[in-house]
Amino acid sequence: MMINRRRVYGGKKLPYDAEIEYLRGTGTQYIDTGYTPVIGDSIYCEFMLDVAASTIYHQALYSAGTGNYQVIFLIAQTPNGISGVYIKHFASGAAAILNYYTSVNTWYTLTVTSAGVSTIGNHTITSNPKAEIDGNEKTLWLWKRRNNTSPFNGRIRRFYIKNNGVMKLDLIPVRKGTTGYMYDKVSGKLFGNAGTGEFILGLDLLPSGYTQVEYIENTRDAYIDTGVKPSLSLAFEFNIACTKYIPAGDMTEHSVMGSRNQNSGNSGIAIWITTSSLWSYSYGNRLGDVSGISQSLSTNVFYTFEQDKNSIKRDGNVLGVFNSRNLTETSYNITIFNLNDGSAGMDNRIAKIKAKYWVIKDGDTIIRNYIPCINPNNVVGMYDTVEGKFYSSPNGAAFVAGPVV
Repeated sequence: MMINRRRVYGGKKLPYDAEIEYLRGTGTQYIDTGYTPVIGDSIYCEFMLDVAASTIYHQALYSAGTGNYQVIFLIAQTPNGISGVYIKHFASGAAAILNYYTSVNTWYTLTVTSAGVSTIGNHTITSNPKAEIDGNEKTLWLWKRRNNTSPFNGRIRRFYIKNNGVMKLDLIPVRKGTTGYMYDKVSGKLFGNAGTGEFILGLDLLPSGYTQVEYIENTRDAYIDTGVKPSLSLAFEFNIACTKYIPAGDMTEHSVMGSRNQNSGNSGIAIWITTSSLWSYSYGNRLGDVSGISQSLSTNVFYTFEQDKNSIKRDGNVLGVFNSRNLTETSYNITIFNLNDGSAGMDNRIAKIKAKYWVIKDGDTIIRNYIPCINPNNVVGMYDTVEGKFYSSPNGAAFVAGPVV
């Protein structure tokens, strides 16, 4: 029997009403996690900057310790105008500095290994651990530096610490009523705002009765009709893994998403796999197999793809730029997990993929935010937190659920 983690913890009712997309601090809020980092800890955080680092000298994503040895991650603007990130991982003296600018309104994943190797996208910096943190202020804060300076004006949607593979702190954003908290899945405790004002809350992830899963998989012909029609103002972000890549010359299964009118050539938007371990794109004009576009991928490895009218990215790295964007806006809805071929019906060359999430934006506005789940009737599909609507395959085909989150 599936257990809905939003309602039950260790056989008890969870101390919150719903998980949410994120908590956003505006400069006066912070959370004291109560956890004191120790050498051997590794850190993971998903965050978004809402106010540019150039307008605030330092912004502390997290911080522990005020003595010589500290654990801290700062997004900063140096006096000479070089933007960057600063890191100390059980280190003293000057922070290690990476001259890498973190843009606003973009989600980033930060990982810090127990050896102090920090990675954002494909950018890496090392702060060698020397000794346990000292000083009186040892517990880790989020959204603020332990000396009560450098507030982080941004969002956090996941934060955890492991030591030798053991989860020590695992924080997710939740709400109780209209108040935001970080909930620790290890201890079962809620951590509220220790500052002033209120956190800004993201949307509820799933309503009661729904069970979130790590991913859903279309083993053959299941797909989702988004109800969204192609436009050059649209942008897409999705995290997928292909369970089978198509051998060269075999075009029987490869469509990933899109909408076009097959009888009008390259109208609409389409993304598909065309050859063995290669990714191909179309955005108004066919761009498949263009230098810099096709990239080798590994089977059953998850990658994050982003596409708008200007470029294609994989895991934050630009794969190619669209120089010609003569998009013909079709009247056919965009589908995901398969391509809507317009008057020809659904493409019969469907890809076999797993998806962890799928987001559609119109300009800067998120219009679809799909989360893989099982609904109260045990139907597998995706829940859109924007519309508050569950989507299953309209042709009756079944998705397969991954592990419960």
